[in-house]
Formats: sequence, C-alpha cells, structure tokens
Amino acid sequence: MRFLVITVALGVCAIGAPVTDDVEVPAAHYELRVAPGDGAGVELFRLNTSKMNQSAHDGLLVEGFGIGNFYVPNRRMNESLEVLDTIKDRPVLQYTYECDGPNIRGLHVTRTMEPLLDQASVRVRLRIENKGDEDQWVAPWVRNELAPGGKFDENDRIDVPSLGGIVSAERSAYYPAARNWIAATDSATKETVYAVFNCDETHSYLALRDDAETYCGFQTSFVPRLMKKSGAWETTYRIGAVRGLTHVNFASDELAAQIDYAEKKLSVLIAPVRAMQGVTIKASVAAANGRVWQLQPLNANFAPGSVVRCTYDWEPIGDGAYDFLARISQGEKDVKLGADTGSPHGGVDAQFLVGEPKAVAYEAWTDAPHALERGKRPLTRALAANGAAKVWLESSLEKVFPEDDPDSSGPARSIARVALAKNEGESFQIVIRPKEFALDPLTIHASELTDAKTGATIEAKNIMLHRVRYYPVRVPTHFEGPTGEWPDPLPPYEPFTAPADRCSPVWVTIHAPANTPAGTYEGTIEAAAAGMDPVVITLRAEVWDFALPVTPTLKTDFGFWPENAESMSKRFGFSGTASELNAAYFANAAQHRVTLRALAQLPAESADYAASLRAYEPQLKQLLAGGATTIGVPAPLLDVPEQLRLANEFVKKNNLSARAFCQIADEPERPAWQRLFDTMTKWRTEAPDIPLMLTTHGMQPFFHEAASIWAVHTPLMDTLNNKAVLERIAAGNEVWWYVNHTPPRPYANFFIDFAAIEHRVLFWQTWALGIKGMHYWNVNYSEGGVNPFLSQLDVTPANGDGFLVYPGPNGPVNSIRWETIRDGIEDYDYLVLFRDLMKRAEAANNTALLQKVQAAYNLKEVVPDLVTFPRDPNVMLAKREAIGKAIVELRRGLDM
Repeated sequence: MRFLVITVALGVCAIGAPVTDDVEVPAAHYELRVAPGDGAGVELFRLNTSKMNQSAHDGLLVEGFGIGNFYVPNRRMNESLEVLDTIKDRPVLQYTYECDGPNIRGLHVTRTMEPLLDQASVRVRLRIENKGDEDQWVAPWVRNELAPGGKFDENDRIDVPSLGGIVSAERSAYYPAARNWIAATDSATKETVYAVFNCDETHSYLALRDDAETYCGFQTSFVPRLMKKSGAWETTYRIGAVRGLTHVNFASDELAAQIDYAEKKLSVLIAPVRAMQGVTIKASVAAANGRVWQLQPLNANFAPGSVVRCTYDWEPIGDGAYDFLARISQGEKDVKLGADTGSPHGGVDAQFLVGEPKAVAYEAWTDAPHALERGKRPLTRALAANGAAKVWLESSLEKVFPEDDPDSSGPARSIARVALAKNEGESFQIVIRPKEFALDPLTIHASELTDAKTGATIEAKNIMLHRVRYYPVRVPTHFEGPTGEWPDPLPPYEPFTAPADRCSPVWVTIHAPANTPAGTYEGTIEAAAAGMDPVVITLRAEVWDFALPVTPTLKTDFGFWPENAESMSKRFGFSGTASELNAAYFANAAQHRVTLRALAQLPAESADYAASLRAYEPQLKQLLAGGATTIGVPAPLLDVPEQLRLANEFVKKNNLSARAFCQIADEPERPAWQRLFDTMTKWRTEAPDIPLMLTTHGMQPFFHEAASIWAVHTPLMDTLNNKAVLERIAAGNEVWWYVNHTPPRPYANFFIDFAAIEHRVLFWQTWALGIKGMHYWNVNYSEGGVNPFLSQLDVTPANGDGFLVYPGPNGPVNSIRWETIRDGIEDYDYLVLFRDLMKRAEAANNTALLQKVQAAYNLKEVVPDLVTFPRDPNVMLAKREAIGKAIVELRRGLDM
C-alpha cells in the first residue's frame, strides 16, 4: 500500500494538489490516515500514547443519505481527495463527490477535514449543495465505525445522551439526541473516541453494537430537510480521542468528562483534547426539585492525553438524575466550550445518576430531536356532540392523533353506518375529546342490533370495543414522516379516564356471523361520564346477502415467535400456560383471517415421527376448521429423509397439497444458488407433493422452477424482473409476495407511522396482480427486554416491522395494523367473489346484468399502480361498497 505522508512546518504546507494515494497526517497527539476512494473514510486514527488504531471496518467520517435501496442503489461519482494549502500552519483535506440515487441525484458533497495538530481532535465541515434539477428531501448522516482500544470486545461501551437519559447501548438501536455528543469507550484500556455535532442539526443517533461484528460505533442523523434546487446546507462537527475514562457523561469540542457518585463523594474526571493552562472550574449540582449545591472551585491544567480528577464532598437527597454544571475560565475570562458546534451554554452541562431511579428524562438542548413532530393538523368534522367533550365518528382507515381537534363542519352526525358481508368484521371509531376536564370514568355501552323488518338480531357480543392507545414515534420510518404519538395498540375496552384536551378514540368492530340474515340492523352505542350529557350514537349495519368463506382465498404465511409471546405476555400479567397462550394467538389470528406458521406447521423431526403425525391430526382438524390457508413443513426434515417421506404421505392422505409448503430459503444470495438448487432437487425427490417456497428480492432475484412458489419482494414488481413473475402468474403458477423493513413510501407497508390506507391497499394490489399469497416474517418479534408498547424501532429505521400483535394479560392484543390487515384480506375475498360472478354472467351472456355492475369493476382509481394509489380513504371505501352491492346484484341476477 502506498502512503502520502504530510509534514508541516509553520507557514509552509508541503502539498496542495489532488491525491490518489492514502494520506497520512502525523500530529502531536495522534496520527490519522485517509483513503482517497470509496467514501474516503479515516482508516487509521491512533493516539500516540496508545498506538492502537481506533478506526475499524469502513472507518470514520463517512457520510451518507437516507436508507439504502435494493433496487436503485445510491452512488458516489467523481470522487476526489485533495490536500489544500488554504491554512498555512496545518494540512486540510478536502473530499468531494457527486451523488446519484433516489432523493440525492444532483447533490454535490464537500467534506473538509482539518486535523488540529496541537489537539487530539479533527474538525470536519460538511457541505451539501443541490445542483440537480429538482427539490430533494434529504436525510444526511455521518457514520463512525470503531474498535475502541484497538479491537471490539465486551469491554467496549457506547454512551448515548438520549431523551431517556444517558444510555449505555447494549444493542444496535436508534436514540433521539438530547445532547450533541456521543462516545465509544474501551473501559479496560480507558480509551475513548467521541464526536460532537451541531446542536441545532443533530436529530438522533444510531448506536452500532452487534457482538457478531468486529466493530462498534455510531451513526449521527441530522435533521432531514427539503433541499431546494440550488440550495445548500453546511454543518461542522468534531472527532476527538482521549484516555483515562471508563464511560462518558459529557463531551464538547475541548474535552470529555466522566461523573460518578459513591459514599458522599462526587468524582468528575475531565479528559481534554486541547491544552489549557491555569484553568478554574466552578461547578454546581442541580436536583430535579430545583435544589442547587454550589461546589468549591478547583484549579487545574489541561493537557491532551491526561486526566484531571475533581473530587467534591456532596450528598444527594435521594436516588435520581442530577445535573452537573460547570464553567471553565482562564484568569478573568470564561472559556466558551463547544463554539464550533453551537453549544447553547458554553460550559459543562451533564447528567449523572444516583442509585437506580425508575425513570429518567433528559431534556434536549435544542428542538432538533423534535424537528419532525407532526403538530396539530387542520380538521373539520360533523360532530355527534359538542358539550363537555367533542365527540365524532371516524372510519377505520383514518388514524386519529391525540392532538386532533376538529372544527364543526355543520349539522350533527350521530349515526354510524357500516356495510358488511356475512362472516365479516367491519370497524369504525368513536372519538371523545374532553374540553376542560377529564372524564373519569368514561363508559361505553353497545346494545344489540335489530332488523326492524324481520326482528332478526346481531347480539351485543358481536360488537367488540377496544381502546386506541398511542405508540411514541421518536425516529420516523426511513426518515420520511412525522414523529409524535401514533395510534396502534388496541387493548380491550374497560371504563377509563379520558384526559382533557386530548383525543380518546374507541375502536368498534361489528361481526356479522355467517348465519345472519341479510338486512339493515340498528342499535345504539352510548358514551357516558360524570359531568357530560350521555352521547348516544345510532349504529346502523347493512348486512349484504352473501358470506365470506371460512377459509380466506388469499393464502397467508405470517411468522410467529411462541417463546417471545410467552415471555412478553407474562411480563404484562399473563398467568396461563404456553399451550393456552398459543391457542389464544391461534384464535386471534383466525379472527383476523391470518395463518401463523409456527402454530400450523407439521411437527419437527422426532424419535417417532409417525406418532408425532398422529398426535398432530386433532390440531390439523382445528386448523382447517379455523380457516388455515397454509400448512408449513419444517425444512430440517430434509436431514432425515425417512421422516420427510412420512410427511409427504401425510400431506397426500389429508389432501393438503394445496396448503402445504416448505420455505427452503430466505432471500438467497448468488453464491448460494447452486447449493440451493441441489437442496431443492433432493427435496423434490423425497417429497414431491410438498411445494417449495422461497423469498427473493433485489435486481438479481433467484427464480427457478424447482421452487413451486415464488415469494417476491413487492418492489421487485416495478423492475424488469417483473416480466418473469407475470408470465409465471399467467401460466397458472403460484406467486406470493412480501414486505419487511422495506419498501418505504411511496409503496404500501405495515409500519406504525404509515397511514392505514398504506396497509390495506397492499391487498388490493395483491389481487390486481394475480398474486395468491402474502408472506410476512413475524407478528411479534421484539428485542429481548424491550417494551413493544414503547419501542419497536429497528436499525433501518422502521417502526413496527415484524410486530403486529401486542402482548397482554389475557393474551394477544390487537393493533390498528392487524385490524386493517384483516380488512384487506376480506377485501381480497370481495374481489375474488366479484370476479367469479362476473365470469358467470359473461358465460351466461347476461349483458344487461354486466352493464349494471361494470362501473364497480374498474379498479384503476384504487390501484393504478404500486406507488400512486390515492391516499384518501374514501376512494377505497366507496369502491368496496360498490363492489359489495355489485356482488349482491350479480347473485340476484344469476338466481344464486
């Protein structure tokens, strides 16, 4: 490897031209090396007192935008690294490139790296200019991949100043930024690399910690912004390295600090990156109740590579979070800390803990972590009541936010109308927003529904009530939407307190049993509370004269993690057995017309597999009676061919070939294709009646006839590879598809912070393309110990990927997304019924009947393509109702 070593004499810079070799900069306290291409990361960052390289993998200072894309990758073009001579006493490295890819095409990036030769830090200026032809929504970030102490091991920690206090990240995760610094420390070697960013620009941090990797680190996300044509954005940040700390409570351009309390002694360790002589430290401690302790001033000299220990006699008032505040001065002049990075205080402002407080909050220095908050939206609604509380009705496709406060649009509306088939559930919402005082308790009561013409009834037990609870979105999915509270969990209703000046929606689901006579049913739902006149909502349900099938037409294969369901449910008060909990999840999934693979698949290998299959038979009967659409077969059975052959015979004997399948691979990469083909060939030899399914994605998907079922990632249908998929569908072969942590908008997906229409339209698109199955990787995945009511954010970032059903004291708790998925699967059945009836009318040459329903069959306004579908829920709801009425008309016209 070739290196270009830069040496500096005062006033003379050795080099001032573009370079193609690695550039090394030796400084008084550290050494760094920058590679000229592939992101120009700092691949060597080494303190002279340590000689351990703190950089790892892709290195330090690597910036990027948004989230990577399997289909249209981001690219750097025209990369150039130069050594500038604009500052005569030290070298300045400038890295530039052009961007190409979604939301970044036309951006020009300049990263200026200024090694501060007399300090243990590097100043970096990042400038982004939009030289393209259109405005761009950009989400810039900077990533630093590290090996603190020279290697990544169990001694390394990442300290993150989050809104929930300073967190030592135990896994890779996002955190909103309460302060503008983040640090990685090897607590054994006491070596720390930290970064300080501009307070007004720092939105959140991604702590990078995966024990399977050889590095840790952090990625800093700046506030996303709309960058206009010819617009520019610039920020400055610092990277520093210090020794002597085991953890970090504060960092600035000039220093990092560690704070510990034990036995009436407060110990503060200050590790500077910059020399300062004759320093006076004037400090205080503040408690949450407002009490302040003034600490004795201390004098010190700061030097890079050293540690200043400050010890104070101090006693707290109890367990909790305390603030350590300090001003640093030289002589009569205060030293303003963090001038480069916009510190609002200019001093040390750190939090430390005493004992083990139950909850910790850390107020952000600036509004940056809240810059994407949704805020109040303008609304007008026809109110059902406007007394002590505003009360109004919403469809199931409208997510209601706690701050919603609609103006009245005219006459009162107190009739909730729904239309549904037999054996279908349909939902709507009643929203209560108390004005000046809370309603406690607020009670909701639903009566039975009666058809006035026939006297037939829908019992009150078929009207299910759930509260709408909110999930805190702190970092938006793919950085593309607003943060704030989003409605999602739907715990069963019980009387509750409706707080003032905040929405409390109630989710109402009506189920029409399969034997319900067609007709119009009416009843009431009453909301009552002390201090409020009772509000009576008339509920009018039209039951159409057709039924949805017990077994949905759309096949579903949704993952389920029984062990996590058990551990999480017990955490929330569930006291039953594992089998009782699994039965509850199965029943809940059946109500939502979804098959959970783990609860439906054939037994795994065993000592007596024939006996295992016999024991499975009662479960199979229950599965089929409950509408299971798929029966998974475990792939490891291939390792015991005689048991796989028994499974194949079982499938044949029970006529399960149309339901049974084995997922043989998950998004296989090209190097594994030949081995996978050999595996599939072996499977087909041993189990020819059990179809193979595999998932595939990207621009080089794995398509092979040996897999009977292709499950494709939804955006793949917008690539040239869609030709092979559509040809397969046209030939009558089976295709499924799936979503996961991608795709983002404008595609449909199941993220918490997507609109409900963006969940439900996916099933209309499924039918329109002729796709027969929906695969989803999990409905209850969560990281160990994480409360899913508070955190479902992954490292994408995506909110709610792999989590659709919450844990509760009585088993599964629904979500708005789970309910919407049920509605989407029922919509698919509508479309199948409608098309089948149209074919019958065409075969009967019933032109008059076809003309009556032709308008309903035009779906272009709902599914024009995969990305430009209408976001107005009323468009889909109107089309669904038109199709429902058309089905009734067709059945009547065909004498069915």
